[in-house]
Amino acid sequence: MKQKEFELIKTLNDQLNFYKNQLNVAENLQKTLIDNLSIEKVICTTHRVGFGTKKSPVKLVKTYWDLDGNLLFRYEL
Repeated sequence: MKQKEFELIKTLNDQLNFYKNQLNVAENLQKTLIDNLSIEKVICTTHRVGFGTKKSPVKLVKTYWDLDGNLLFRYEL
């Protein structure tokens, strides 16, 4: 067997083992029960950003704040 073929087979085998490991991790995560669940009071706002141009299109942004006014997170809709 040529050296290049051997290296290719080794690389493919390493990739196969990596993906098998990733699949095993994903399967185990699916079996995990919820560690913690709580209902918290937050302030949620939705607002528009952007100027309506190609460089700055208008987007809706949703933000979540705690009751002390601290920004928790934001994401574009």
